[in-house]
Amino acid sequence: MLRTIALFLLLLGAGPFAQAQTPKLPQLAVMPLEARQVTSDEATILSEALATELQNSGEVRVMERSQMDKILSEQGFQQSGACSGTECAVQVGQLLGIDRMVVGSLGRLGKSYVLVVRLVDVGTGEVLRSSTRQAQGEIDQILTSLVPDVVADILGHSTKPLVPPDIRFSSLPFPDLWSDTLICTWQASSARPLQDVHLGLFRPGRSDSAVASVSRTVKGTFVQGDFLLVLPARLDTGAYILRLWVRDASDLTGTMEIPVRRHARIRESSHWGWWLFGGLALLGGGGTVAILATDHGNNPISSTPQNSNNRSVTFSW
Repeated sequence: MLRTIALFLLLLGAGPFAQAQTPKLPQLAVMPLEARQVTSDEATILSEALATELQNSGEVRVMERSQMDKILSEQGFQQSGACSGTECAVQVGQLLGIDRMVVGSLGRLGKSYVLVVRLVDVGTGEVLRSSTRQAQGEIDQILTSLVPDVVADILGHSTKPLVPPDIRFSSLPFPDLWSDTLICTWQASSARPLQDVHLGLFRPGRSDSAVASVSRTVKGTFVQGDFLLVLPARLDTGAYILRLWVRDASDLTGTMEIPVRRHARIRESSHWGWWLFGGLALLGGGGTVAILATDHGNNPISSTPQNSNNRSVTFSW
């Protein structure tokens, strides 16, 4: 009986101790992001996405927006303008009775979204961690690409290695280039929004200088299209590298290249050269030279049978 009572008292005393050993997750609140050259709805969407991503991490407790608004209203808090600064974060955090606040802004610079977020210690006013990320694309692409990276920065995690974008020829071009133009179809994909695609012809071992190139600005995480590459008129016969590359919002580059060989077309000389040759032969040959100017259509030994408008000279002794 005494042993049973002793065991009961031991378990009763261990209960609160065991609960005290369970770490309590820190609680924080996410203030609405300041909208800069974007709509307030877009800033609100990103704010809610940040809060959801932080809550889903399982490392912090995020105060509900409705609860936060209720407390601030009861405390008579009034703020003119956006609350994106450290001073405002400290003031709001003290009213809410929490230790950390997340504040920041969402802006547009040219064609890019810029997301800036800071984690502020309410007690000291210190910025514990900060993150600045930017990307091109639509708002839904920003949610899937920027928000997870920003949350990883705020929680102090090393982000997963960024994977370069993938690009490839939809159909491989012929390795022999006979024409002065080349049409290439391509497709590119990335986990982050893409920025631009390029096609260039390079000499082997000289990747810093393109013989011919063309580029295009793109948007989205999957794009496709075609390029018309115009080669220089006097490009020499020889081996070259045809390179296709794409750049994403993180400035990572994906590349594909294939070897090709340029075959320069021999341009036919003017028919006046044949007349000059015939004249020289007539003056210096010493024989009887008959100069006969005929249409190629009637002359079976014409040097340029594909062009019926040129005229040629036939020499006979």
